[in-house]
Amino acid sequence: TWKTDFTNQYNQWKADVDRHRDLRLAEIEQTLARSSALAQIGFQNAVFDAGCRVGRPAAGRISTVEAITRDDVIAFHDRWWRPDGATIILAGELPPDAAQLVDAAFGSWTPGNQRAAHEQTLANPAAPVVWVIDRPGSVQADLRIGGFGPDRLDPQWAALQVASCAIGGAFGSRLNRVLREELGYTYGAHAGFRPLPSHGSFVVQTSCRTEVAAPAARAAIDLLNVTDEPFTATEALDARTFLLGIAPLRFQTADAIADEASVLAGTGLPASWFNDQQAQIAAVSADQASAAFSAAVRPERLSVVLCEDADQLLTGLEAQGLAAEVVVNPVSPGHVGPRQLGLGVAPQGFLAGKAAQAVLRQGEKRQTGKHRRHPQPAPPDDALARCPTIRFRQQERKNQRVARHPEETAVKDERL
Repeated sequence: TWKTDFTNQYNQWKADVDRHRDLRLAEIEQTLARSSALAQIGFQNAVFDAGCRVGRPAAGRISTVEAITRDDVIAFHDRWWRPDGATIILAGELPPDAAQLVDAAFGSWTPGNQRAAHEQTLANPAAPVVWVIDRPGSVQADLRIGGFGPDRLDPQWAALQVASCAIGGAFGSRLNRVLREELGYTYGAHAGFRPLPSHGSFVVQTSCRTEVAAPAARAAIDLLNVTDEPFTATEALDARTFLLGIAPLRFQTADAIADEASVLAGTGLPASWFNDQQAQIAAVSADQASAAFSAAVRPERLSVVLCEDADQLLTGLEAQGLAAEVVVNPVSPGHVGPRQLGLGVAPQGFLAGKAAQAVLRQGEKRQTGKHRRHPQPAPPDDALARCPTIRFRQQERKNQRVARHPEETAVKDERL
């Protein structure tokens, strides 16, 4: 009955679909105003095939999100919100009759015989590339270096975890030690493998001043050459100790346990996989970590993506042996460049699904009485001019503060 009641309400929520579509468009506007987000979008374009879902922005694109209607959301719900292949995950202090309660709530939910299949992730056939996403006037560069990588099913996954921690997964890792402590190029550099249900990626990410962006990129690439400079026994020990030490902290809440279990279920791995993996990590040697990383990460096959003022960066990159191609910045539509960043058409079904999930979550909060407002980060100033929805909301919040605390607001205005 919960599904019938829920669907009946959901079918009436045209206003909610319109509102969530507008919110998503505002979120995309904010995203495209951030250098780090542009660098990440460019990295996905560079590493993955354009036909793969992971190679496109997760939030969708303006042109396709604008076209989503209530009927699209309903069609997605009817097609995909089915128990086919689903796993119900419970975490916490469960009652003795938990199984009976689940059966009573979901037993009548009938499969639709249309089980979803995971998309096969493909690498970009044009990789490796060196791209500069032009952001005129920028004084800081956001840098991504990486390539196509393995997933959790790789037999060397434990060794790769130790290696990625040693190279860029902890404060004392090679990348952070050299780029931050020795060279002073950045406040921090991070690297790691990002597994998907099928394959994944390896990525180095950092930000630095414009004048050191090119040498920072070259230094980071050189540090990834573990073949010439293998991990030491001390580095492997520190990485193992760190990974094993933080593991219990990751699962201090029932919510965290449920999240990890859902990832394993979606990947087709058993619930015991994480504990088994910890035992394997404890046994990884420095030689094993070096061999696994050298096989998975080849510096000459890595793509480099920077978001920065291209005019200030191209000469420096060329001097470092990185001949770059300029990519059009989608936030600056008047700029003309040789390549358009991949923000074109995405599958309508997926975008409708994102809107459906937002509406369904909203309905669940209404039914359970747990509708809570979460504070949103303030958008950049240049996003306000393009987004009346954000501007209106900020003014509305300001008016509400004035109404609640008129004396305090008056004092602040006088100080300004």
